Amino acid sequence: LFDNPQKISPKLNPSVVESCYTPIVQSGGCYNLDLFAPNVEQKLDYTGTIVCSLGARYKAYCSDVARTYFIDPQEDQKEAYGVLSEVQDRIVKFMKPGVRLCDVWKRAVDTIEELNPSLRSNFLESCGTGIGLEYSDPVYTICQSCDKVIVPSMVFNVRVGFKNLKKLNSNATYAILLADTVMVGSNNSEVLTNLTKKFGEVSYELA
Repeated sequence: LFDNPQKISPKLNPSVVESCYTPIVQSGGCYNLDLFAPNVEQKLDYTGTIVCSLGARYKAYCSDVARTYFIDPQEDQKEAYGVLSEVQDRIVKFMKPGVRLCDVWKRAVDTIEELNPSLRSNFLESCGTGIGLEYSDPVYTICQSCDKVIVPSMVFNVRVGFKNLKKLNSNATYAILLADTVMVGSNNSEVLTNLTKKFGEVSYELA
């Protein structure tokens, strides 16, 4: 894809498109949701989930997207995914100029507490960071302790996830990760990596 980005659009010049990092694919209970997590040499295993992350750089500016895929999902997995998707949707809508990043974090936690408090302990410690010329700007981390204020035209990697989840009536563990590149406008936010995350389009029945 990075060798021939014109598969996406004929307007993309290969000389200004490159990868931010080696694409990450995780499955089979071996999940590390940290940025730049290493790939593990193992066969793809769908007893849990399949987590995929991809970062691209265009004219030196970075973007990021991550999706989680389910094979023969159980109802508890569908519920957990629905909560995480709602968390991401709500905080993206909440991200406007003048809002503190710690308040964005609080909105995420409040949503989990409202929809399914049992998932709170599985939630990641942050909801992403600023992104631009740097893939990750830790000064602008969406977390409990960051009181930085959002201003127009800021861009964030809004990255939310649940770790160490257990399938109901099973010993299998799994994780769920969603990430999108979001630009804050003067009145609202725009998701730049507008790829589908509807459960019906990231889940597959093989049984």
